Amino acid sequence: MVVVTSTRESEAEETLPSYDRKSELMAFDDSKSGVQGLVEKGVEKVPRMFYCEHSNDLSWGLISASNSKISIPIIDLTGIHDDPNMRDGVVGKVRYACEKWGFIQVVNHGIPTQVLDEMIKGTRMFHQQDAELRKEYYTRDFSRKVAYLSNYTLYEDPYADWRDTIAFSLAPDHPKAQEFPAVCRDIVVEYSKKVMVLAYALFELLSEALGLDHFHLKEKGCAEGLLLLCNYYPPCPEPALTMGNKEHSDGDIMTILLQDQMGGLQVLHDSQWICVPPMHGALVVNIGDLLQVELPKSCTISSKCRSVYALPVFSVQSSFVWSSFVPFPVYRPEMYLLNVLQCQSQLMSNDKFISVQHRVLANHQGPRISVASFFRTPISKVFGPIKELVYEDHPPVYREISLKDYMAHRYASGSGTSALLHFKL
Repeated sequence: MVVVTSTRESEAEETLPSYDRKSELMAFDDSKSGVQGLVEKGVEKVPRMFYCEHSNDLSWGLISASNSKISIPIIDLTGIHDDPNMRDGVVGKVRYACEKWGFIQVVNHGIPTQVLDEMIKGTRMFHQQDAELRKEYYTRDFSRKVAYLSNYTLYEDPYADWRDTIAFSLAPDHPKAQEFPAVCRDIVVEYSKKVMVLAYALFELLSEALGLDHFHLKEKGCAEGLLLLCNYYPPCPEPALTMGNKEHSDGDIMTILLQDQMGGLQVLHDSQWICVPPMHGALVVNIGDLLQVELPKSCTISSKCRSVYALPVFSVQSSFVWSSFVPFPVYRPEMYLLNVLQCQSQLMSNDKFISVQHRVLANHQGPRISVASFFRTPISKVFGPIKELVYEDHPPVYREISLKDYMAHRYASGSGTSALLHFKL
């Protein structure tokens, strides 16, 4: 595949041969005001640290919601607790969506629209308050349960995203009241309680969709941990030069996303980027890389992974066509211990459900606001396909392996190759 770079980027390489990327990153980070700080200062050109490479139509072309008949499945959750027949129908739709798409939008999910709107408002109020107030929460000390920053892996990624985030690590250990920003404290607490209830219901549906007892995933602790990322994508003066959020798959078990009406989210499906049009009152749900995997808490604080907020953003799915897919490079050795777990959901579900690439486009209109709830759990030392998902017509695709063996092979093969293929039977 031929990779096409932006004109601005090519010119910059010619006119700025001595460009000091590290210094630019450090100056940006030291400002503690994020991308929003650049916008507040009236930035008219995208700084070079945000320049990204856009490849051909697979990587940069898009299908707009207005001219495409293709869209992620929309599932109505009405009756799932009261009507067995309706529940069976929903389970069937969930199964299809998770096998073919990895993404759904859910409506009538039980969270009042007013709460959703207030959560968006609370996120907006935090990011639009005075920069000096935001700076009080700016940190790269990820042991803190509340952290405001721009780009978790700012110094490791090939380019920075046009996005700021206030993150709340809410479960299993809840932050103290004084740790929350006053401007959004109440709504974060209220929304997190309601989204946790929804997560329990969705894990039941996912369990049944896999042909398991409806308590299976809940009993594995899949909703034990909750990380809430309140994202703010400021208006971008040159959106063609950067991304709001680069292509990635989520390194958790399941994600529930609340988004405003700005749009920009896209999902990779059948080698095409498909827009996920905002629906007021709906929530986007996607399968994470760690579905049905138990991750030990010690992993998130080991010397190989500094960040409890570090969500892996590189995954190679077995269904992708290598001739038409270009994974973006990942330069983050200190996050290795989380990165090696990315393909394990495929292994554990025996390729039944898929975790797919998605991204967010930058937009000159903006701002765009989203609230992502990442559900995660502590990983056994030895893992393999779940026994209940292996039978004569669907034999195990992968062999059981130890985390040590998986890590050793991943180190040997490098970050740009799929270690999971090595363990196929």
